[in-house]
Amino acid sequence: MKPLVVSQIVRQTRDSVQLILDAGVHSKDFENFTPGQYLTLEADINGEKVRRSYSLCSSPDESQFSVGIKKIEDGKFSSFANDKLKVGDVLHSLPPMGSFLKDKIWIKSKNLFFIAAGSGITPVLSLLKYQLQNNDNAKCCLLYGNRSSKSVMFKEELDELKNQYMDRFQIFYFLSREEQLSELLNGRINAVKLAGIFENVIDKEVFQDYFLCGPEEMVTSCKSYLSENGIEKSNIHTELFFVASQDGTPKKVKIEQ
Repeated sequence: MKPLVVSQIVRQTRDSVQLILDAGVHSKDFENFTPGQYLTLEADINGEKVRRSYSLCSSPDESQFSVGIKKIEDGKFSSFANDKLKVGDVLHSLPPMGSFLKDKIWIKSKNLFFIAAGSGITPVLSLLKYQLQNNDNAKCCLLYGNRSSKSVMFKEELDELKNQYMDRFQIFYFLSREEQLSELLNGRINAVKLAGIFENVIDKEVFQDYFLCGPEEMVTSCKSYLSENGIEKSNIHTELFFVASQDGTPKKVKIEQ
């Protein structure tokens, strides 16, 4: 594992932070990662070495790399990152891993549709930035679910992307515990909501590939809807966040595609 210095901590919401990390002389081990990959971070917490995986939310084109960490109940690492970690502290990490996106070249000029909820936005943000910045003709759409407007991670950065690429990027915020003017955007993202979006707002035929990241219920529901409505399974890419293991420890689990 290589040492990473925490160079900046950005408070995203009351219970989530973005860590800007500096690999120093080990930078080459972390460069040219594939958007959507994650880091396996290790920290010494009260004398115990604790490892957790967190998706990179930065694009490979950016000069810095970072992860987003949302605090979860009884989460040793996430609580430590949100409450105790300081600028200048050192974490350790394995090189970037994961295959949410298999090949950067493969998505060239493709139109991509993203569905995310909560901290599932982190790998999606990396993919979004990379695609918009590197493929001038590519269009992207994001459905992003959260409990309330105050719990939306990376909202400022997402809105900046929308303003920068207004002719190529659309975003819809869904809130489950805060009422919005549009009834369609109230509640959790599921097959019914997705059908409403495609029937009333977006033409799904515009998009070639779909990326889903978040809780199991959302991912399963939306994946089933897409598969039953003409989207080939090979064009649906999924990842679950925070599924409990047998000992009750939350972890990120990859769904086989």
